[in-house]
Amino acid sequence: MAEELFIIDGTSCIYRSYHAIPHLSTSDGVPTNAVYGFTQTLKKILNTYRPSFVGIALDAKGPSFRHEIFTQYKSERPPMPDELSVQLPLIKELIRAFNIPVMEKEGFEADDIIATLAQRLSKSGIRVVIVTSDKDMFQLVDDGVEIYDYTKDTFLDRKAVVEKIGVEPELIPDFLALVGDRIDFIPGVRGIGEKTAKKLIARYRTIENIYAHLDEIGPRRVKEALEKGRDDAFLSKELAILRKDVPIECELKGLALREPDYTRLSAILKRLEFSRLIEELIPSTAPELKTKRIEDEKTLRGFLENAHKEGRVAVVLHEELASMYLCAGKKEVWQLESSRVDWVREILEDEGLSKLTDDAKRLWLYGLKNGITSEGSVMDVTIASYLLNPSQSHRLEDISYNYIDLKFDGTRMPSLRAYAVWRLSDVLTERLKEDGVFELFTQLEVPLTEVLACMEERGVKLDTEGLEGLSKELTERLHQIEENIYSIAGYRFNLNSHKQLAHLLFEKLGLKPVKKTRTGYSTDESVLTVLSQYHEIPRAIIEYRQLSKLKSTYV
Repeated sequence: MAEELFIIDGTSCIYRSYHAIPHLSTSDGVPTNAVYGFTQTLKKILNTYRPSFVGIALDAKGPSFRHEIFTQYKSERPPMPDELSVQLPLIKELIRAFNIPVMEKEGFEADDIIATLAQRLSKSGIRVVIVTSDKDMFQLVDDGVEIYDYTKDTFLDRKAVVEKIGVEPELIPDFLALVGDRIDFIPGVRGIGEKTAKKLIARYRTIENIYAHLDEIGPRRVKEALEKGRDDAFLSKELAILRKDVPIECELKGLALREPDYTRLSAILKRLEFSRLIEELIPSTAPELKTKRIEDEKTLRGFLENAHKEGRVAVVLHEELASMYLCAGKKEVWQLESSRVDWVREILEDEGLSKLTDDAKRLWLYGLKNGITSEGSVMDVTIASYLLNPSQSHRLEDISYNYIDLKFDGTRMPSLRAYAVWRLSDVLTERLKEDGVFELFTQLEVPLTEVLACMEERGVKLDTEGLEGLSKELTERLHQIEENIYSIAGYRFNLNSHKQLAHLLFEKLGLKPVKKTRTGYSTDESVLTVLSQYHEIPRAIIEYRQLSKLKSTYV
C-alpha cells in the first residue's frame, strides 16, 4: 500500500468543532468545546487511517495577501468569538503534544500552505489526502491528491468533485470568479448564477477565454453582466486561486507520524478535564502487581501481620460481592473470597486496622448481610474526591489519574483497584486537611454511609395512614387551585400543557413573554415567577406545580 500524507485543514476543523459542540468548559470555566471536537477528529483520523505522514495547517494571525488585493475580503465574517480565541493556544499545545507539526505563515492562509505542500510533496509519488470540509480546497484535487471530508467520512477524487461541483477541480477558481463566494465575500459577476457559470465554463473553460469570446456569448443579459463585471471577475479569480508558492520549509521526513509525547499529552488532557479522552489516548501506567489468594489460615496470618505493620488495609469488593481485593502496600494484592465470612470478619472487625475503600456504603452492606461490624476508621476515596472537587468525575480510574497519575482499566484489572485505593488514601487525606474539610469528611460524610447502608438494608418506617391523609389534603387543594384558575381564565384547559398555558398567558391575558424556546415561549418556573408580579394565574400555577410534584414524588 502506498504511503499517505494527511494534511489537515486545522482552521476549518477548529471552527466547525466550535459551532458543532454545545458549550463545554472546565470546572474553572475555561471553554473547551473547540479543543474537544478538534481532538476527537484528530483521534479518529489517526486511529482509522494511520497515515505515514501528517501535518496540520493553521491560518496565521493577521491579514493575508488577499486583504491587500481586496480590502473587503472576508469583511462580512464576524470576528472570532472570545470563547474560541482563548482555545487556540490550547489546541496548538495539544497538537504539539501529539508530535504533529503545526504549519502557519504570516500573510497566508492555511489553504495556501496546504496547496503548496500538496503540489510539492505529491511529486514524490506519495498519496496526498487533504482533510477538510471546505469546498475552496477542491481545486487542489488531481491524480495524486484527494480530499477527505471528515464531516461525512467520504473521500473525493476528480470524478467525485466534478459530480459535486459541476466543473473540473482546476476550473473551480474560474467558476468562483463568476458566481463569487458569500462566505469569503468574493464578489463574482453580478447576475451570473451557478447554472449559467457551469455552461460558460463547459464551453470556454477559463474566464480569460470567456472574455476573449465575449462577442459571441448570449443571451444579451449574460453578455451585459459579463461586460459590467469584468473587473470583479478577474479580481475574484485572483482571490479564489490558492497560492502554491508559500515560502515555508517543510520536508516530508519532518511530517513522519510519531508517537505522542504522552507526558505532555496527559498533562493537557488532565488540565482540560477530558477524562474520556484520557482513557482512550493515554496508555496504562499501572505497575505489575503480585496478586495472591488467601486460601488458608497461614496466608491469612501472613497478610494480617503485614497489614498491622502499616496500620491500614485497602478493601475493594468486586463482582457483586463474590470476592474482595486487599492491599497493604508493596505492590502486593490479596484476593479473598467473600464467602469466607469468618476470615473477612477478622479483617474488618480488627480495630487496629483502618479500612480504605472506594465504596464505604457497599462495604457496610456486606457487613450487615453477614453480621459483621467494621471497626477502626474508614477512608472512602470517592467521597474524599467529591469533597475536594464536586464537578469532576469520581470513578476510581479518574480519581487515580487525577491525583496520582495512575491510569488503568479497573474492569480488566480489579486488583489494581485495591492498589489505587491504597495509594490514594494518603494523598487525599492530606488534600482534605489542606482544604479544611477533613473533619467534615470523618465526622459527617463517612459516618453517613453507614446510616444509608442501614436504611437500604433494613428499610425506613412510614406512617402510611398519615401519608394517605396528606395525599387527600393535597388532592383537595390541587382541585381548588384548578377551579380557581379556570374561573379567572374563563375557560378550562390542560394545566400541564405548556402550549395551552402559553396561549393563555401570552395571547389571552397579553402578558409579555420572558424567554423563548425552540417550541415556543417558555413557561418554566423562572418565567412564572416574573409574571407573578403582574397576574395571579402565574402565582397559582407555581403553587399547583409544587404541590403536584410533592404529591407524585413523595406522597
